[in-house]
Amino acid sequence: PALNEVDSSPDSAVMTTFNQPVVPLGAEENTPPAFTLSPEAPGRGEWLNTSTYVFYPDPPLQGGISYRVQMNSALISVAGMPLDPGAASVEWIFTTAAPRLVSIKPDPNLPLYPDSVFKLKFNQPMDRASIEQNLKLAGAGGAIVNGSFTWSEEDRVVTFAPEALLSHSTEYTLKLASELLGKSGVALSGAQDVIFLTTDPLAVQSTNPKQGELLR
Repeated sequence: PALNEVDSSPDSAVMTTFNQPVVPLGAEENTPPAFTLSPEAPGRGEWLNTSTYVFYPDPPLQGGISYRVQMNSALISVAGMPLDPGAASVEWIFTTAAPRLVSIKPDPNLPLYPDSVFKLKFNQPMDRASIEQNLKLAGAGGAIVNGSFTWSEEDRVVTFAPEALLSHSTEYTLKLASELLGKSGVALSGAQDVIFLTTDPLAVQSTNPKQGELLR
């Protein structure tokens, strides 16, 4: 990410490119890393070519966290030039995006069927315990709907399945509280309740002939 970049994707690789070759051809695997991250992050680094180094975090970086990139001051170019200590890119900071909801299914703008399940997708891995303890579906009078959770896409997607059919013609509120946390422990950004309205009971909408119509 760029200097002072905010809202950087936690999945992003961290990369730097030098203005001249640092690694002799064929020596990429034996050259030290170009930089370190603070706080430290597990992952894999590699020289893509003689002047470009990339670090791939694994797992992704923590969300809502500022990272400091410190260049390796011992690096020397192929021509024998040391790293300029006064260069602005010798050290820089970027901040990863805070956890936020990307999408939700079903669409809250459409009638909700009684057998619906709720699928929420986030922009980064979430903390399972905080989601399962604090994500609530409330029905009429605030009664909490019991159900089960399943996870997918490396904890970016959670599905809540009510244990019983929802009531017809009833407003339900999916409560997205600030206690919902990403894996980094940072609270969900822009948390707000989502309101659904279930469909009316099955009924005859029209008949042909109409009720009481005289047929000729």
